[in-house]
Amino acid sequence: MRALSYALGAEFVNLEWIAHIYQLLADVFNDELAAFEGTAAEYLRSQNTALTVSGRVFFHLVETREEDFPFAFMATYSTKQANTVQHLPLKRALEEFDGDQAALLGLLATVSKAANDSEFITSLVESSELFSPLKFKPNEAYIFLREVPLYEDCGIICRIPNFWKRKAKSRLSLSIGAQEPALLGMQSLLAFSPKVFFGDTELSRDELEALAAEDNGLAFLKGKWVEVNQERIKQLLAALDTIEGREEMTFAEAIKLQAGIAKAAVNPDDTEVQRSPGDQKSGRQANKGRQRN
Repeated sequence: MRALSYALGAEFVNLEWIAHIYQLLADVFNDELAAFEGTAAEYLRSQNTALTVSGRVFFHLVETREEDFPFAFMATYSTKQANTVQHLPLKRALEEFDGDQAALLGLLATVSKAANDSEFITSLVESSELFSPLKFKPNEAYIFLREVPLYEDCGIICRIPNFWKRKAKSRLSLSIGAQEPALLGMQSLLAFSPKVFFGDTELSRDELEALAAEDNGLAFLKGKWVEVNQERIKQLLAALDTIEGREEMTFAEAIKLQAGIAKAAVNPDDTEVQRSPGDQKSGRQANKGRQRN
């Protein structure tokens, strides 16, 4: 038996204790399996859809450089060959399991389950397109990406582009107080500068309006794909309409603006009002002056 890392109670761990724990787990498993109405493989899948029982189906979506079809899709399955697990196009399963209908149906059970809940997958299955490499337009890729949780719940493993895993969020940033207000209080005038961001990328008003006109669900923005949330973009444009053309507002107006946008926003954290670095510096200097007096 290998030595254990130092931990409280490590002196009580021995082979007898480990065997006892394993027996307790085995008893729980046997009781649950005996009460389960189905096969052992179905029981394991019910506990964790990521468990590999007898092969898995994978959906792959990747970006391409084609203008009209910027995404490529392929369905594959995992199979053990020569003591290694390989990924093959799903079409090959029809050949591998030729004559073994039960094995083929077992492999495609997750696809069948997904088709029951997805018109998109149903269309691919009925047309047999699912068994061939496909090119997707942005609207098709968007449907697929939105349904990924559904596919995964059915037991299909999905490989998707990183931009969807770390989706950039839109936010409105108001830099308040570029100049030190002449008076203190709710009616103090504050200079401000509105800016709209997707993630860390700043957008102009024209670029935001171009996104508002996008109806594919996805848009290629400054070298990367982003999800277009029409409701959120309309909120940002409406907010800009209320403040564009102005160079200053009262402190009370700034608070009201932030509260109003945040209340209407999908996520209140997407709106921020902050003091500019210059204002913070001058404010600290003023505070030092008051303290000296």
